[in-house]
Amino acid sequence: GTVYNYLTKLVRLLHKSWITSLLVEGGGRVLGRFIKANLFDDLILFYSPLFLGELGMPLAKLGVVTLKSASRLTIEKVTSNADTTRILLGPAPHAPRIAH
Repeated sequence: GTVYNYLTKLVRLLHKSWITSLLVEGGGRVLGRFIKANLFDDLILFYSPLFLGELGMPLAKLGVVTLKSASRLTIEKVTSNADTTRILLGPAPHAPRIAH
């Protein structure tokens, strides 16, 4: 199976075990896999005004080639202070969800 099948099976197993909350931290590859598989309820991004140039890590490695194939998200809430902006995102209303 693919990584996406494995992640879906893992999330279903956790749900069947009454684990209803999961914090996932990782780099662009991990984040991209959870987004592509639609295995999230909320996505919280912290943005700071720093430019890292070409050596910076991508936010999410999604392998997006066209706008049509891009993962859609909805902005649910934005808060900020002097240094950081916090963006709470959720899946788009039409995004497929995993069956529980």
